[in-house]
Amino acid sequence: MTNKTILLGLNELNFDYIKFYINQGLLPNLKKILDIQSPIETVSEGDYKLLEPWVQWVTIHTGKTFEEHKVFRLGDIVDHPSLSQVFEELESEGLTVAAVSPFNADNRLKSPSFFIPDPWTKTKPSGNWIVKGLYNAVHQSVNDNAKEKLNIQSMASLGLGLLLYVPISRWFHYVKTVSKAKNPGAKAVVLDSLLADVHLTLWKKHKPDFSNLFLNSGAHIQHHYLFNSKAYQGNLKNPDWYCPKGYDPLIQILSEYDYQIGEILKLKDIKLVIATGLHQQPHEHLTFYWRLKEHVKFAEMIGIKNFSEILPRMSRDFLVKFKNETDP
Repeated sequence: MTNKTILLGLNELNFDYIKFYINQGLLPNLKKILDIQSPIETVSEGDYKLLEPWVQWVTIHTGKTFEEHKVFRLGDIVDHPSLSQVFEELESEGLTVAAVSPFNADNRLKSPSFFIPDPWTKTKPSGNWIVKGLYNAVHQSVNDNAKEKLNIQSMASLGLGLLLYVPISRWFHYVKTVSKAKNPGAKAVVLDSLLADVHLTLWKKHKPDFSNLFLNSGAHIQHHYLFNSKAYQGNLKNPDWYCPKGYDPLIQILSEYDYQIGEILKLKDIKLVIATGLHQQPHEHLTFYWRLKEHVKFAEMIGIKNFSEILPRMSRDFLVKFKNETDP
């Protein structure tokens, strides 16, 4: 590997929308990328139930179809230790490897430059105590998102992470975004900004041969606020109490991605690979999904007892663990 490679995962982005904004004179770095290389579409699974990003990204990491890897749920990669991922494959070839929030990936590296797991997969973080604290804070903030609050330890870790791993030149971006925290999608922008800034700072320090940065806030914002995008041409609209008319959260996160791509392009001797697992299309009918806030209380209320742990996953999914098969 002559050049160092960065795999940038921008989950579920709709490139037709990106091209719309580019035609409006926005997103110059994404335009630069698309001028160099048009998107290459690949196909992994045809079964609708397998068209989930946590299935697709395992396919990307392992090079195997679902029928071969059998990982169906987010976080379940840890239950398949025999599956070889790109991370340990490259390490076995003598290359240095790092990752920030790799989706549904297990940290099996012997000596990673750094490894911050995604917030939903229970695998060990690798790095100093500040990096590990930052991971715990991100894990708590994402999984308790419905509660819209952070505990004191998480706030301290996030603050320390901002202080040590975010350039002073970026502080205004955070202050400005946090000051508008009530804007739809603002917290998601802060999260991906932090993950990307931490990745870049750690990358400059360690310069790994291969690193993977995965960002999901674009998918989250598309899920929740797509009807407010100027690129959306359908008839459905979000109510003003949910997302004010005239406010476009999608361009906010895409502009952040565009900035981060520009920073990566400034690095020397870098091969940048941008990948997206699936892409979203506007829903033609209004549909509501519900996500639990209090998973433990809900389980107890419906009579599920003797569980050892409940693990919230992305969106409405969650996992209930028991000590044995008879407890349920």
